[in-house]
Amino acid sequence: MNMNEVDKLLPVNIFRITIGCSTVLGNCFLLYLFYKFPRLRHSQANLLLIFINIYDLLIGIGITDRGIYAIYATANNITLFDRMTCLNVSSIQSSAITGMQAMIIAISVDRCLAVFKPVRYAKNDSRLFVYCAAAISIACSAVLSVIYRVNVDPIPVTVCSTGAAQTALYAMANQIYSTIFLILLF
Repeated sequence: MNMNEVDKLLPVNIFRITIGCSTVLGNCFLLYLFYKFPRLRHSQANLLLIFINIYDLLIGIGITDRGIYAIYATANNITLFDRMTCLNVSSIQSSAITGMQAMIIAISVDRCLAVFKPVRYAKNDSRLFVYCAAAISIACSAVLSVIYRVNVDPIPVTVCSTGAAQTALYAMANQIYSTIFLILLF
């Protein structure tokens, strides 16, 4: 069974939608807690977690969107997919993953500072680091979202996924971004 056949299975797509909806509900609940209890928003680490929650919420929406589109394509017997349509269906999820990677680096730097400079870290009330991390995260997502759509090949694909529909430029840019991410993480 190849990926094209797996993507058309109704149980797989129902599972995809269930996971997406669970992710959305769970992250909405966490964001509600951050909203309801202002004390949770005072810590630098918690502010970074808010951004992780937002990106995870977007990933849940993207997973649900892909599941619904796969069911729609199967019901309408669509076997060849326009690459731009596939990129648009996957764009929320791809952008959120890109942004989340930058926030993971920010959290690892934050935790590293908490371990190596605990006294200085405890006195730090500045939100500058959080805002810089958020700006870098959003900028990376925006840049890769634009590159995502440059020179899209008009030849249709048989599997509607980011991997099958991506352009050579996006593949290279994503490889560079992911390599930088891994180097910074370790």
